[in-house]
Amino acid sequence: MTKEEYQDLYYKYYDMPDDELSSKLSELYKKRYIDNNIDVFTEHRIAARVQLERNRSGNTLIFHMKELQEKKSC
Repeated sequence: MTKEEYQDLYYKYYDMPDDELSSKLSELYKKRYIDNNIDVFTEHRIAARVQLERNRSGNTLIFHMKELQEKKSC
């Protein structure tokens, strides 16, 4: 797959409404994992990337070392 083909496929999924993207992603999932069709691997990966980008909240888990308490056994 060339860079242009990848971008065309990415923008195709990027422009889809959420409900249509979800249904297409479930269809691709069935083809990839249930039917074991490896030809849709890249397309499934791109559609999943678009969905993750849309649903990403921007928040990350922050772990503070000062709140870590170590319990010592006797």
